[in-house]
Amino acid sequence: MRRRRRSPPTFKQGVWAIALVATVAGNSTSPSPLSMKGHMVRYTDAELDAGIHALGDRAALERLIRAAQRGLKVVVLGGSISEGFAGRTSSKPRSSRDGFVGRLLAHVSARFPNATGAHAITNRARGGNDARHLRPCARSSAPLDADVVFMEYAVNGGTPDDFEFLLSVWRTYPGGGPMIVVLNSFFWCRDERGEHALTAALHGCGRRRGEPAQCKRNALAAHCRVRNNGERLRNVTRCTEAAIEASMAPCGAAVLSIFDVLAPQVISAKVISSTSEISTDGYHPPKMGNGHMVYAWARLLARWFDAAVASIAAPPDTALVDGQNASQRAGLTEMLLACSTRPHVGFDHPRGVPWARLAQARSYQVPQGGARGTSARRTTCYSVDAKHLPKVPVLGESTWHEVMSEGAKLRPGLVSVKRGDVLRLELFGGVATDGGAALPVQSASISLLHSYENAGTVRIRCAGSCTCAETVHSTRWSALSSGDKNVEVPIAHNGSVGESGGAGGVSAEARCVLEVLNESDEKVKLNGLAVDVRRRQR
Repeated sequence: MRRRRRSPPTFKQGVWAIALVATVAGNSTSPSPLSMKGHMVRYTDAELDAGIHALGDRAALERLIRAAQRGLKVVVLGGSISEGFAGRTSSKPRSSRDGFVGRLLAHVSARFPNATGAHAITNRARGGNDARHLRPCARSSAPLDADVVFMEYAVNGGTPDDFEFLLSVWRTYPGGGPMIVVLNSFFWCRDERGEHALTAALHGCGRRRGEPAQCKRNALAAHCRVRNNGERLRNVTRCTEAAIEASMAPCGAAVLSIFDVLAPQVISAKVISSTSEISTDGYHPPKMGNGHMVYAWARLLARWFDAAVASIAAPPDTALVDGQNASQRAGLTEMLLACSTRPHVGFDHPRGVPWARLAQARSYQVPQGGARGTSARRTTCYSVDAKHLPKVPVLGESTWHEVMSEGAKLRPGLVSVKRGDVLRLELFGGVATDGGAALPVQSASISLLHSYENAGTVRIRCAGSCTCAETVHSTRWSALSSGDKNVEVPIAHNGSVGESGGAGGVSAEARCVLEVLNESDEKVKLNGLAVDVRRRQR
């Protein structure tokens, strides 16, 4: 078969080629780190700002900007979307520019070209993971020298408590800990039955040119969460996204959501031209490296970083620093108290080895009276599941021990199987307040499992600087239908609480010890603990 000879280029074609090369060379020496082949969508600043729900704490942003000038150490945590779309992973080596976090770092390099070191990504995301799986290994998940941690959540589950626990642990790192960026990637929706309802609904809208956007808008409203008169409507099985966002923003984390960037593009048909561009399985975008989600995330992260740089360049609120804005200072105090101040819970150890401070789970504040113009009392309840307690040291046969979760059949908790076992919970009120007084624990609630296999008897009493009514409780399932039962323990303090010294601003003499004694040879199980802390609100 004879090969056709190409005719030489004409003079006109040669002139056009030279002009094109000259134009490209004159306009740019390198492609933009955010440019992606095949994507002509241009997001405006307003469209990207809709996805920035919280910029982050100013102090953490300042540390981030300083670190960007020497080379960022980035940790990515999350599920399959982060594993496949965020950037380099240990199991699947890729270029650091791959993925939306990798493209963000390329953008940071463009902003700070004279950085003294290179940026590094450690992607520890794994398919199916959520924040619950990280609680037992919070410190190993994010090393002490990490500058920023990206926490992605989508459809795998998890609660605000899980995110608050991880954030409170990382906040104890030297220097204030890494910048925490919470990423909501939930957009590829299913209905409550797990079917590809959104894909099917949008497919029913057709692909014809000029298809009215109302059909797609209705599909999104029916099967995904959308903004409607300021409220969020969500799939009933995915109702925790807004709660996670609401709990993370006051705690100083940056909160970004891809939904509020992509949804308007889908409705207006700027992005989605066929259902295959939404999802192939109802959970994941179809294109692993060059899809709309990676492009949109890269643009959103770059917009967030630029906004962070601009906010740090702006002078701080001097009125807030000088104390002229009392209401804002009060709000800041509330935020710090809710997110950073946790009651201490420790266990008695024969060698005197102190337990690590427990960063409790969620706090709830309930007003307790107080007339207008007078100081009111407020109760803050810190509730923590037993699976979130630090590991109990095994001190022989007569010690309560920890059981870990085995799927959905066995809940984690603290178990005793021998008569005479004593679990000593050393309760502190928390760190010292502005006035130097600690926060006394007013009551405790112990969650005991009642079942056929956990049918023992426990005695609850107080020691140390506090007193409580000594009570005995049976956990036989015949006394109560199988499940947890909360035992309320009002606590009174003998002496002064809040003297300086000791952990959390509480002196050794002022420590309150709550004891749980196994008085039977049966198995008993503690599934949770909650404490109420009251303080005077100014």
